[in-house]
Amino acid sequence: MDLTNDFSGGEHPPAPDKPSKKSTVLLVSVLAAFFLLFCGALCLIFLRGKDWQEEVNRAVKAYEAKRYDEAVPVFVEAANHGHDGGQYMLGVCYEWGLGVEQDYAKALEWYRKAAEQGNAKAQNHLALCYNKGLGVEKNQAEAVKWFRKAAEQGFAKAQTNLAKCYYNGRGVKKDLAEAIRLWSQAAEQGDAVAQYQLGLCHWSGKGVPKDNKLAKEWFDRAAPGLRKAAEQGDADAQYNLGISYGKGEGVKKDPVEAVKWFRKAAAQGYEPAKKALEKLGK
Repeated sequence: MDLTNDFSGGEHPPAPDKPSKKSTVLLVSVLAAFFLLFCGALCLIFLRGKDWQEEVNRAVKAYEAKRYDEAVPVFVEAANHGHDGGQYMLGVCYEWGLGVEQDYAKALEWYRKAAEQGNAKAQNHLALCYNKGLGVEKNQAEAVKWFRKAAEQGFAKAQTNLAKCYYNGRGVKKDLAEAIRLWSQAAEQGDAVAQYQLGLCHWSGKGVPKDNKLAKEWFDRAAPGLRKAAEQGDADAQYNLGISYGKGEGVKKDPVEAVKWFRKAAAQGYEPAKKALEKLGK
């Protein structure tokens, strides 16, 4: 038997059907679509991955050197390409009018864009906008929402700010235990304001057992960082440094120096500092 041609009827295997012109056109169209998508993805990677992080890092150095005319264009370009760091820094520039005309609404817009991408610094600043009513109507509950998002990422300043909300019952139910927990987390990361607040709590026995020795330890730890933050323009730190000088906690008592730091904080619209000056008749 010839096994080389073992097909029924002794015929050759049927030739496969030739693809129709219509199916060929369809196949080409599908391949072309995938090719265009692939090219688009490559372009997106190129545009967004121009290593915007590196570009923004360089721009931040220019910003810190007060070369805003050099920094802002990079922040704008990076922000428009969706880089959250560029969006955040552009928000900062608009909030303070650095290299651009001051515009709280635009600051809020860029903070929100970065915050929605998970940028913790932007989330904290967006919360502050709601807290102070910058570019938006005051909304303490919304402030708490964004402070919480940033705090859950371990951002110390947001933990400190959220702690204040719990401590004062602002935008959330008052909870001293939660305030102490958050301040403790931030303090261990070196946040001077949180360290100082823990000192105050241990000094007064509010939310924790009264312990003057532990309070002094926190005041001493806070003092260098508090001054550094105050000198960098942090209104919260300026106010707390004013209290430190007023009470002689962590520093030598100096009423004149206390007023100086209260005024700096008040000039930024920090309400507790304004009240402190009113109380001192200044």
